[in-house]
Amino acid sequence: MEKGPHQRIEKIFCEIIGVRASDLTDEIGYNTHELWDSLKHLELVAALEEAFGITLDMDEIVEMEDFGKVRAVVFSHLEEGAV
Repeated sequence: MEKGPHQRIEKIFCEIIGVRASDLTDEIGYNTHELWDSLKHLELVAALEEAFGITLDMDEIVEMEDFGKVRAVVFSHLEEGAV
């Protein structure tokens, strides 16, 4: 069974940032999680772009400062593609 976009985003985020899915909240952020550094952020961006066939611009990359915003940015691209 194929996973939906939310589950795919969650899996990618957890694998790259090093968060257990059971500990994941929208508030886990770049400045609050010790393993989420600039290199992990770039790795996350690349993985999301590849997984969803999207291209994130610099403003979106900077905006993705917590999991909730990461999910929102990816979903905004998915919604654009559905139109």
